[in-house]
Amino acid sequence: MLIQCLFERGGSDVYYNIQAFSYVFKKNKHGDRVCQVNSAEHRDWMVRSGNFKIYQEPKKPTKKVKK
Repeated sequence: MLIQCLFERGGSDVYYNIQAFSYVFKKNKHGDRVCQVNSAEHRDWMVRSGNFKIYQEPKKPTKKVKK
């Protein structure tokens, strides 16, 4: 599951360590820093901290149809 890092820092990547795991959050095409986190325990911990959230890709704007 993709997790989004909410830290506002300079540079493109954010490195975050939990136990023996290192996660690298990289900017995607929308400018959001995301990382695949497979461990449910790590995902839960990250989201509970308030510094991360489950990533939802922005919806494409719908085109208005002219009548």
